[in-house]
Amino acid sequence: MEPGAVEREFEAAAASDRDAAMPDSWTTIRLAPARMDFWQAGTETTPPGKTRFVAEGSTWRAFPVLP
Repeated sequence: MEPGAVEREFEAAAASDRDAAMPDSWTTIRLAPARMDFWQAGTETTPPGKTRFVAEGSTWRAFPVLP
């Protein structure tokens, strides 16, 4: 496969109007989290941090959490 072939195929598929049918053997699972925690690694001089995101309707509220 030549360099850039995958990118060109992806861009062509994204620009087309066709709707790709999903094979019957595929299963779809929808994940709808109500809360997510993100950890940020610390350095030699700073401790690791954690930010919690909580869903409130169609918006998300973020606040720091102690590890």
